[in-house]
Amino acid sequence: MDEFEDDQAVNQAWNAYQRERALERQRLWQADFIQQAGGSINPMEPGRFVFNLHPVSTDVNRRFGLLERRYAVNLQQEGNIIDNIAPALRDALERAMREVLADPNLHGDHRIFFDLFSDRLAHGTYRGNGMRVRDFREGGPSVDAVFERLQKTLNLNESFAMDDTFRMEVMVVRPPDRRGRG
Repeated sequence: MDEFEDDQAVNQAWNAYQRERALERQRLWQADFIQQAGGSINPMEPGRFVFNLHPVSTDVNRRFGLLERRYAVNLQQEGNIIDNIAPALRDALERAMREVLADPNLHGDHRIFFDLFSDRLAHGTYRGNGMRVRDFREGGPSVDAVFERLQKTLNLNESFAMDDTFRMEVMVVRPPDRRGRG
């Protein structure tokens, strides 16, 4: 066993040991997660998360001219184990949002929101601010900023790990019809 001359070295060694243990637990969880979905780990493929979207409800409020669509989202993992979870979640979320935006009935002025829920997030939830569909489809700095904020939030929470408490909701809202009525 190595001897350490000061407390800082002991603390650094202990923290490194704890991070490695957490990473190993995460890898075991991911392996089980892949197998539960009927898959198998394929070391030749990069690992990736996939959000499978399922429409849950459509709520209409004619008085305020609102149309809300909600999606339940199941998380799935494909390929290999993922060590860098935050960027992988960001990529999966971006793909899921693009899937929602592929609906030709969504007009450019609709707004899209998403909420992530996990016991492992600081306040149990993360809300993606509403962004116009047009802006999202066109991409650019404002879209990148939404995903950068998410990735920073996940990276800041050192205890974040994928587990079965993770879920997501996506909501699309049509803006009120502001035309006159008479």
